[in-house]
Amino acid sequence: MLSRYWFAGSLGLFLVSLYRKVLSKTKEISQTKLIDVFCRHPRSVWIMADDTEIEIPFEQLQAGNVVVVNAGKIIPADGVIIKGIASIDQQALTGESQPAEKDAGEQVFASTVILSGRVCWKPRRLSW
Repeated sequence: MLSRYWFAGSLGLFLVSLYRKVLSKTKEISQTKLIDVFCRHPRSVWIMADDTEIEIPFEQLQAGNVVVVNAGKIIPADGVIIKGIASIDQQALTGESQPAEKDAGEQVFASTVILSGRVCWKPRRLSW
């Protein structure tokens, strides 16, 4: 400013302000999306009881239940698959662009979506 480079000074100040605004907005959007990922869970879940599927409210889900999830549904809690095979979209949690193929013995994570297939799994532990 003292050497009378008004345009260069104004441009520099504008770019710094723009940088701070973009950084602030990006941080805000990232935090909102992260909170949304972990708040997504279904209102009800299907559990297997005596070889029949029963729909119960999500809040009544217990660690010993065998949960059944079909294609297009959200996995409500972390657990281990005991039966079935599915293609699971984990992009919201891991950033992987390709769906993961999961079968018996593998872990599934809450808030992920089953793209195809059907799995029965047991929740590890529930803490909500």
